[in-house]
Amino acid sequence: MNNLISFRYILVLMGFFAIFCGLIYNEFFAFSINLLGSCYPDGDREPDCVYQFGVDPVWGIAENKL
Repeated sequence: MNNLISFRYILVLMGFFAIFCGLIYNEFFAFSINLLGSCYPDGDREPDCVYQFGVDPVWGIAENKL
């Protein structure tokens, strides 16, 4: 138990950055999540669409996945 106490900040940071990377790539346990919508609702890109955070969720169903 003493080993965990000395590495507690490393464990907390590892958990934080794992959650952060999951949000950036819109994935949770390897399942795509659609939090903010897509710029390709009908297959054509909307002209003034800007992503607030993360990657477009349409890439998860595309033939050339990330």
